[in-house]
Amino acid sequence: LQRHGEHLLVLEWITFETGLQEAALCTARIDSLLTLRLWQRALDMVNAASAPLTEPFRAILRAQVHFMSSGRHGGDNNENFRRGVELLGEALDKARQFGQQGNFIAIGRLASQFEHYTIAIRAYEEAMGERFSSAAFLIEPLLQAGRQAGVSARDIMLILQRRAQEDDWNRDLDHQLDYLGLVCGENIELIQHKHRSIPAHAPDQPQRALFYAMACLRLRDNSALREALSHIPRNHVWSIPQQTAFHAVCVTAGEASSLRQLPDASLLFAEERRLLQTGAAQ
Repeated sequence: LQRHGEHLLVLEWITFETGLQEAALCTARIDSLLTLRLWQRALDMVNAASAPLTEPFRAILRAQVHFMSSGRHGGDNNENFRRGVELLGEALDKARQFGQQGNFIAIGRLASQFEHYTIAIRAYEEAMGERFSSAAFLIEPLLQAGRQAGVSARDIMLILQRRAQEDDWNRDLDHQLDYLGLVCGENIELIQHKHRSIPAHAPDQPQRALFYAMACLRLRDNSALREALSHIPRNHVWSIPQQTAFHAVCVTAGEASSLRQLPDASLLFAEERRLLQTGAAQ
């Protein structure tokens, strides 16, 4: 019914009393109330003492109701938005008490949705803690939140380094750490040596070739940089941050970048913006 937009029928079928009987029914009723913008009725359902909700999830839903009732971009001058931020902080505290990864992820996603990226970073950092067996799928959301929040690439790198102590087998995490290290100017020689020899048909050959070229750029080894550039496939589809590095490598080597347009600087770390602006790491 919800997939077909029949939210009034959902509310007829799942009454307030019915929603108190089972968590799935409770959240389905809340979802329909939120879709219909019935904020107070949704809040009444969330706040019901006998609602079958865990305390962290109840706090998350309270924050969601206040955020949604404030408008997509409510801003800090909006009372409901301010209250939503406060409740999200309370939800994070309760999530720490209960220690379930799903709660941290939900907080991170909700905070990002309403552009409160500082809380999102804190939530994702908790969700990537060593007590949780899987966290690789959170790397990209954490990076996005970090870029939007305006924190340094090094701050995010430190979070990922702590996770890497548990996931030293994870290639995606390893590559992200190498990239951030190059952007931040750390362990350059080590990273250059690591990516000097790359099997021609390795699935990660384009990324590793770019990393090697970035290391040559950071070390100001222009002759090695021009040679490294010849191994980077020009038709590869790069992520927005990788486009920045590719552009800097091309410009520094004296070649024209194949990018049709430069990445949006607002989607980058400050360290990446410096690459974009100068064509060389500072």
